[in-house]
Amino acid sequence: MSKRAKRNCVFCDGPAGSKEHALADWLAKAMGYECEPVMPFTLGAQCGLQKQGGYRAAGKLITKRVCSECNGGWMCELEGKVKGVIGEWVTPQRADLKRESLAISREELAVLNRWLVKTACCLSHVVPKGSVEKLPSNATKWCKDNMIPESLKIYAAWIKDPVFAMKLSRGFRIFNGGTFHGNQQHSESFDLSLQLNHFAVRVANVPEADWTVMSCMDADGTYCTPNFWSHGIQPPDSDQDSCVFDTFEKFTKVCVVSTGSPQISKDEAIKASLSLQSLIP
Repeated sequence: MSKRAKRNCVFCDGPAGSKEHALADWLAKAMGYECEPVMPFTLGAQCGLQKQGGYRAAGKLITKRVCSECNGGWMCELEGKVKGVIGEWVTPQRADLKRESLAISREELAVLNRWLVKTACCLSHVVPKGSVEKLPSNATKWCKDNMIPESLKIYAAWIKDPVFAMKLSRGFRIFNGGTFHGNQQHSESFDLSLQLNHFAVRVANVPEADWTVMSCMDADGTYCTPNFWSHGIQPPDSDQDSCVFDTFEKFTKVCVVSTGSPQISKDEAIKASLSLQSLIP
């Protein structure tokens, strides 16, 4: 019987084997979801939404594709820092769903950006990937070396119904000529959305594209502008900007779009994504 080939750490090429929670242990416990089941899905252009494996506990989304040095070093330190940024936002008791309650500093934004890319890397090795890679090959180096590109766009909102949900994709919807079109993939593009109870955050990287923050309908049917966080700059508040949405699906679809040109042909454009959806209503 042949021995299983040894795998290297996805972040540093050292010997892998250390257990890393893609959804950090502190986060699963703070959310109250460590034992709640989630279902992995792959969303494809041809076959639609397909289940990938069986139910898993949200607190047991574990990968062994990291080494003990990374896991106990910069990754552990990063988790401690991000807990200080969003720890109070992810509890099920959080009921302050106001725009101004999402205030964040530039330093906190840098921590959150790095953590989101690290989380995307780990999730991509936990959830069945389907037929395509969901992250650019150098994404692991961005977070390990703390060299997150300035082209990352990030925004946040509150969702009325508290659940855990995730969507990760290389492709993204575009808005051109007044019309929404199918997904595009650029050379270093990816798109991650997370809902952690009421708190939802989306980070996207498409350096070749021009991004637009569009007005959209919030949970009360009022037009609002998403809470855009890139480079620590936030738009001024207005009476109409609540940034509270009914569902995770609305949050992921209607806010940030690209008016850029594709860097690959239309036939090669990626139209698949990974998803985790909590069973809690």
